[in-house]
Amino acid sequence: MTIESSVKNYLTVKQFAAKFPWPSESALRAIIQNASERGFDTAIKRFYRRVLIDPQEFFACLDRIQGSSSSGSNKAGGKL
Repeated sequence: MTIESSVKNYLTVKQFAAKFPWPSESALRAIIQNASERGFDTAIKRFYRRVLIDPQEFFACLDRIQGSSSSGSNKAGGKL
């Protein structure tokens, strides 16, 4: 495995919001604020005041939350 293949591409909140149509920047900030309660804590990295998001892990978390909500236990506790 090379270093390049093991490095993740993290995005800032503004970069993430510019790259993807959903969620909006303000909705993303709300998700980040409650990341551990909503099940997104594995996709969010904090480095001092900087918040970085792993897009692949973010959408994997979304898939896990959707899967758990269809079986009756939604970790997000309702709407995203």
